[in-house]
Amino acid sequence: MICYTYLIMKKPYTLAIITSLVVGIAFTTSPVHAAEVCIFSDTLTLGSVGEDVRCLQRFLNTNGFIITSEGAGSPGKETNTFREKTKEALTKWQVSKGIFPATGNFGPQSRKLYEVSLQPVAVVPVIPTTPSPVTVVTPPAASTATVANAVPVVSNTSSTERKLKDLIKKVRDAIKQAEEDIDDAKDDGEDVATPEKQLERAQDKFLDAVYAYFDGEYDEATEAIEKADKYVEDSVEDISGSSDDAEKAIKRAKEALSQARDDISEADDDGDDVNEAQDIYDDAKDKLDDARSEFDDEDYDKAEELAKEAEDLAEDASDAL
Repeated sequence: MICYTYLIMKKPYTLAIITSLVVGIAFTTSPVHAAEVCIFSDTLTLGSVGEDVRCLQRFLNTNGFIITSEGAGSPGKETNTFREKTKEALTKWQVSKGIFPATGNFGPQSRKLYEVSLQPVAVVPVIPTTPSPVTVVTPPAASTATVANAVPVVSNTSSTERKLKDLIKKVRDAIKQAEEDIDDAKDDGEDVATPEKQLERAQDKFLDAVYAYFDGEYDEATEAIEKADKYVEDSVEDISGSSDDAEKAIKRAKEALSQARDDISEADDDGDDVNEAQDIYDDAKDKLDDARSEFDDEDYDKAEELAKEAEDLAEDASDAL
């Protein structure tokens, strides 16, 4: 890890993005400014020791996530040791950035968002129309993008930019919904390791798309956000079950019901008592209808479960003859 101070030159972004940030405000060209930058190479956790920990503490303290108000770790008294108070402050920062899950460990996803937070936005020089002094205002950083709430602000955009922005917003909302679905599945005791992995990939690609968008690399941003969209779909499918499995279960139940109907009809023609079998058949038919309804709602696990119950009842109807 290296912690050092260097000069960051203002990085130009697309005119459309800058315009949305500077409407109604006059700017002068901003001078070069100094900023402390931490370069992290390893994941930081409880017990980690090094100057990268000290740099992380300074970053948290100077951005409103105070380690402690006094003593070791307080502003100006940062330490090189990662302890519980550092973890608590880091967790609050992660929550504010929409990092899921907010573990209090400074790993790859946190490092990526940290790097985003360092990205400055270019300013646009505007010549005042009156002799009054020019007001210099620092625009909000374009790097406030997070998985939870990042959507580039754009005005006077081209059709391509608008479509890309809409897609980014769509995927952002899908990621938030997937996070909630995973939490619900976890609460139900389900194994969510695979959907969590898919969601993490989606989050990484989402951030790549946001980086590329603000750099004006729209083709690259589109490719990244489309991959993020696919990973979210895979994650949701892993949570809710396979539509193929549910469809096959419904097909088997339908065939079992058809066979039961034929058996009941044949027994009735022979003069046998079919009342009990008919009642069970009706229950099976209701279950199949419920399974189809759940399938339409994309709850494939429930649809498969109901379809299997319908199949079992259909077989019971035949056995009752």
